[in-house]
Amino acid sequence: MTERRAELSLVAVTLVAAAGWVFTKFALAGFTPYAFLSIRFAIAAAALALFCWPALRRLQRRQCLRSLTTGAVMGLALLIWIQAIDRTPYIGEGAFIVSLAVVAVPVLGRLLFGDKISIGLVIALVPALAGLAMLSLDQGFHLAPYQLYFLASMLAFALHLNLSSHYVRGIPSLPLATLQLLTVSIISAIAALATETWPREASATAWFWLLCAALIATSLRFALQTSALQHLKPSHASMIFLAEPVWTAVLGALLLGEVMSANQIAGCVLIFTSLLIFRGGTALRLWRR
Repeated sequence: MTERRAELSLVAVTLVAAAGWVFTKFALAGFTPYAFLSIRFAIAAAALALFCWPALRRLQRRQCLRSLTTGAVMGLALLIWIQAIDRTPYIGEGAFIVSLAVVAVPVLGRLLFGDKISIGLVIALVPALAGLAMLSLDQGFHLAPYQLYFLASMLAFALHLNLSSHYVRGIPSLPLATLQLLTVSIISAIAALATETWPREASATAWFWLLCAALIATSLRFALQTSALQHLKPSHASMIFLAEPVWTAVLGALLLGEVMSANQIAGCVLIFTSLLIFRGGTALRLWRR
């Protein structure tokens, strides 16, 4: 795969990931949140296992334990995220809040592991906080419950990325993802059994959207992403990933009829500006190319 094809593949990944937000919103019309997560990630894990079963069996016990542990953190993040999706009237706004994980990762890395913080991050925090403030204006200078859920899930995703960068290096990507997805499914099933009444007769339409979320937005997305990242620098790939919240906002407007207020749009623009500032060096190199 050439670098140009890898770039196009990663752009497709961001579009598929954005579509996953829409698939999830549609599927939740027929499933309770945790039941949906459990079924979705069980299907996705099974699909990935078909392609990496020999490598999965060769994993060492320590590698399995670390995969399951980081998967548990990802499961916690997704339990919070799915509650936000179930409550939000604006998935586009939620995608921009979750995208702040790019900025939160080095902050948590500093607190947990003593990682260095760049001046770009310090500058990027200003529009990021201003963006969150703009989003709160529609709620009378406080964040709505669904916005708080998105913010909490963003911090949990940032924690997962930090732990993954320190504890799962060297573990083959497909077996790692399979175990992490399986862990998410198990944790979600436990949460569903403890707090929900499982749907008995979900419609065929709801099952269709669930399968789209599992096979397209999860399994296919990861397969494309793994292949593309082998041919791109991480800094380059991170810039392309910034397209995901933009795609999500567009799909939310086109398919769900979402119309954000001027304050919400301004908040999302400020958050996106924060991400561009944080990745400014990479953005400049891409522009020169």
